[in-house]
Amino acid sequence: MKLLIATRNAHKLEELRAILDLPGIQLISADDIPNAPEVEEDGDTFEANAIKKSGHTRNILRTLVARRRLRTGSERARRNPRRPLRALCG
Repeated sequence: MKLLIATRNAHKLEELRAILDLPGIQLISADDIPNAPEVEEDGDTFEANAIKKSGHTRNILRTLVARRRLRTGSERARRNPRRPLRALCG
């Protein structure tokens, strides 16, 4: 399974990999998502920027899931909206 971390900072991603040490879960960054837009960090705080990045990340994942549903046309995807995301990330 893959877990998307909303960062493009390679050092931060490596630190998170070392701290979390999640067996069976691969941490990936925004750089691993094709055509993922840059997020301007213009918030007044780190928290504001993190919230903004998480919103962009959520929108990217929703788009990827929607595209996957269109490609597969799977009845299972329509019945269980979490399934395509797991299939996409796994």
